[in-house]
Amino acid sequence: MPGIGKTTIAQAAFNLMSQDFEAYCFLEDFHVTFHEKGLYKLREEHSIAKLRDKTVLVVLDDVRNPMEAESFLGGFDFFGLASLIIITSRDKQVLHQCHVEGLYEVPALNKKEALKLFNRFAFPEKEPSDDSNLVEISKKVVEYASGNRTALYSYGKELNGKTKLEEMEVEFEKIKRYPPQEIIDVFKSSYDTLTDHERSIFLDIACFFKDENLDYILRIHEGCGFFPHVGIDRLVDQSLLTISEDKKVEMHNLIQDVGREIARTETSQTASRCRMWEPSSIKSLLEDSEPKETEIIEGIFLDTTNINIDVNPLAFENMYNLRLLKIYSSSSEAAQKLHFPEGLKCLPYELKLFHWENYPLRLLPQEFDPNHIVEINMPNSQLQKLWEGTKSLAKLKIINLSHSHQLDEVDELSKACNLEQMDLQGCTSLESIPDTDRLKNLELVNLSGCTRINRAEIEKKIKGLDLEGGLKETKSGSMVFSTLVTLEFKDNKKSF
Repeated sequence: MPGIGKTTIAQAAFNLMSQDFEAYCFLEDFHVTFHEKGLYKLREEHSIAKLRDKTVLVVLDDVRNPMEAESFLGGFDFFGLASLIIITSRDKQVLHQCHVEGLYEVPALNKKEALKLFNRFAFPEKEPSDDSNLVEISKKVVEYASGNRTALYSYGKELNGKTKLEEMEVEFEKIKRYPPQEIIDVFKSSYDTLTDHERSIFLDIACFFKDENLDYILRIHEGCGFFPHVGIDRLVDQSLLTISEDKKVEMHNLIQDVGREIARTETSQTASRCRMWEPSSIKSLLEDSEPKETEIIEGIFLDTTNINIDVNPLAFENMYNLRLLKIYSSSSEAAQKLHFPEGLKCLPYELKLFHWENYPLRLLPQEFDPNHIVEINMPNSQLQKLWEGTKSLAKLKIINLSHSHQLDEVDELSKACNLEQMDLQGCTSLESIPDTDRLKNLELVNLSGCTRINRAEIEKKIKGLDLEGGLKETKSGSMVFSTLVTLEFKDNKKSF
């Protein structure tokens, strides 16, 4: 991970061992130096050609291209026996391609070490006493930095001189929102090595998908055409992401901060941003009768907690590149609804993720073309049906219309030939379900609480239903369906 202390440890090892070798050299920021001076001049400065067969200690700090390291050294076996080459890199693949024999991953500082380092720069004259309010905010900063040495040093310098709790809290919130330039520089150097697709995936995760399920992120970004299996592996190798044991995509707080700052600054010259997640900015956008430059927007995630919006019916009209739309509330108690005094006339054609909780209208806009949508999540909606007429759902894989109590018809889903999961739980007005004959990829159907659907309807529409595991009757005789329904097709048998 950038800023974790690789260079410091490599320098300490070099200082400790250099006297045991016939020759030695330490090249800090190797990648930058290599490109500034060029191969020939750099080799000449360090007399590499004269070191053949000698016992040499070489440290190459921050290697990003294994071919650059190999060409500088003249080959990894150029020096004499018992020579030692130490390479630091943020990219695990670089280390593998350099044939590194012993790999050491620098651990984060523990909380005690981290607090000591932070205090050294935040309170250089005297550390706060244990009963001081400043101790608690110091611990919050240390927790947020998660043992990253560069962050602790930078945060300490930024908070130096703040002697009041309120001052320190305000400044800490400010530097989380707008990271210091030295932190941005450390992480952005890794970002700059990524391809366009990898950058898009990285920024999407930083802005929208941190701590989400890996399969969910892969599914959405496959729909975007970003080759996410390759891209996410690359981000993991670059230490910009980690995948937890339960398949959650995790990102360090600092990396998220920097990613969001990159997302802000990349479109700083325009009225809109490619990715929007701040409720106040989205509110202004959706209420504006003549929004400007909305064609650059690729993602909107709106938390409606404690916010009321009267949405312009043409708010989405020019968002030609909007891929990701999520409208939700992080707090059920403080959730507010969006208001549509004039209805909603359009939705973007390029949408891949359409997530709208508590959708308040009876239908989706008639002009809406859902041909590119991969996932629809509309729990607790007021929908009676998706739309009038027939539309293509060729790429749809997941649909969740659970607890949409007014929903009475979903026959359109019978044409979603790639559909894998259909959640209609709690749709109490629903009297029929779509035919599944053409839904050869369907793995999961949730009909729990669909009390108006009778057994005969299910047996007719879902061929091969495991009746023992799939249905059960209550004492009152009404039908209640299990959360998971087992589906069997002639050539495709699956049980969940």
